[in-house]
Amino acid sequence: MKNFKFLFLLFLVAAACTTNEEQARLDVIESYNNTATSRKSLATLATNKINAENDATFNQADQRKLIKNGNVSFEVDDLKATQKRIEQLIKDVKGYVSSDNTYSSSDQISNTISVRIPTDSFDNFMEKLSQGVKKFDNRNTNIRDVTEQYLDLEARLKTRKLLEQKYLELLKKAKNVSEVLSVERELGKVREEIESAEGRIKYLQNQVSYSSLTINFYTKIASSESGFLGQVKGSFKKGLENIKTVFMMGISFWPFLLVFIGVVWYLKKKKTSKS
Repeated sequence: MKNFKFLFLLFLVAAACTTNEEQARLDVIESYNNTATSRKSLATLATNKINAENDATFNQADQRKLIKNGNVSFEVDDLKATQKRIEQLIKDVKGYVSSDNTYSSSDQISNTISVRIPTDSFDNFMEKLSQGVKKFDNRNTNIRDVTEQYLDLEARLKTRKLLEQKYLELLKKAKNVSEVLSVERELGKVREEIESAEGRIKYLQNQVSYSSLTINFYTKIASSESGFLGQVKGSFKKGLENIKTVFMMGISFWPFLLVFIGVVWYLKKKKTSKS
């Protein structure tokens, strides 16, 4: 009979899957240790604890968890000097560069830097970055509220850690190998959920603590060719490029040309033989 109660208890614990149901799990286990508790009292106890947990969650919602990101783009006169100034600003606020890429084309050279800035210093960094910039081609900031997600993860983590302790207590009460294996299986599942929740919380904490900013700045390359002669030279270069393109296309079709020549030669030879 005791073994049946033990297995039935594990079934009740494993049956709950939502956050509220996890709290109910703890109530079920508590009631197992207090056998005098009736089914009706157990249901009332679980419901009251669930409601209390939800109320506490909503009361904490005023402590917002916000993820702030942004991107800016602007033209500069001196690319190297601007990059040096930005690197100093990043150092001043104790941020860091996550990526740095330089691109060049026929008319401009640009640099794109992705940085991580402490959220508390984000606005100050943006203000100092704006100094000396004549005009922004693009400048925007977006904020994502992850408070509800964060609080939900914290609540889940708390209940799962409590659940872990309850399973450890049950493990001590196990009478045979079957009971030990049953508890350890459920304990393993709970610990996996704990690790997952802890990892997600750490990720959100990092995203909230550090804002991401993408900075793109570029400089125009002055053309040394202008006027009529410059246009003639440009057209001549373009013509050469077109000839080169046609030539390369012809080379790519050489297998077909070879087959065509072979067919013509064969037909001509056959016609000559008949004559």
